Amino acid sequence: MKKKIVLLLAAAIFALACACSAPKEEGAGGAVMVIDGSEITREEFNYYLAYEKDRLEAESWLTPDELWSGTIEGYPAQAYAKNQTVEKLLGTYAMLHLAAQNDIRLSDEDMLQLREEKENVIATMGRDRFEQSLKETGITEETYDEIMERSIVYARVYEHLYGENGMYAPGREEVERFYFDYYLRGMEIMLPFFDAATGEMMDGGKLEELREYAAELSGRARDGEDFLTLLAQAAGLSRNIQADADETFRPEWSGKDQAVIDAYYSTGVGDVSDVIETEYAFFIIKRLETDAVFLDEFYDAVFVEYANGLFDAAVTGVAGGLKVEYKDGYDDIMVYDPKG
Repeated sequence: MKKKIVLLLAAAIFALACACSAPKEEGAGGAVMVIDGSEITREEFNYYLAYEKDRLEAESWLTPDELWSGTIEGYPAQAYAKNQTVEKLLGTYAMLHLAAQNDIRLSDEDMLQLREEKENVIATMGRDRFEQSLKETGITEETYDEIMERSIVYARVYEHLYGENGMYAPGREEVERFYFDYYLRGMEIMLPFFDAATGEMMDGGKLEELREYAAELSGRARDGEDFLTLLAQAAGLSRNIQADADETFRPEWSGKDQAVIDAYYSTGVGDVSDVIETEYAFFIIKRLETDAVFLDEFYDAVFVEYANGLFDAAVTGVAGGLKVEYKDGYDDIMVYDPKG
């Protein structure tokens, strides 16, 4: 569990390191919203907003001017980032509610770890840069310490409720049911549109030739030819690639194109799909039956994934019952000012 805590602390440290792009407004003090009776100051809101802003910019191909003047998922980009920040704060205060409800407090060892982590941050950044980052983010050192403490509180609440020996820790049968319900297994032939000879994307005749080849491979696989052999041929390999080809995965976290995931769901176990066309490649998949081999090897990881989902649902449930009140200062917060 210590690894989990360190990762949580790293997220808080990352937010400080990204302070150079944090929203900047005059008058950092004062509440901009109230969550279940707890006032959220502008400095606290801006701390969480800075992380959300940097995350969205890192995930976008657009320039900051283009991103923040546009829309995200149908919402004005700046309003979207603020809404996401509110959701993050609601989750944080829901977690604190669960901590109080279960009388969970930080131990001396926890506080020692926090001090050591902070000392490491200051040693890495330098005291002057650390204080400058606090100033640029618009928070005091006291607020920074409080936010860091929440990372360990989060881990302690998780351990108490859904950790290996937690009150509501899932049993083997529950984990197995989750695994067989939500994991998929299969093999894929991928034919990328990238032309290795020219270093450019294919178009015209070359792309049409590749499309015809993909249709040929799909037909041959459907006619009963060994899928692994066809896969090796398509990849220009002459070796047995069994270890590389048979993949078990959770669709939501696989990074696969949605069209490929949809094809897995629409293809029967043991069957071969039609040719799937994405923006960058043709795919052909063979759906395999999900078995217990992967689960037996990676049971701990699947357990944590399922337990995290249960914990997130519990936090979301509590967050949904928290009363939220917005103050006048909330509307004044800007995520990004194109004028600098």
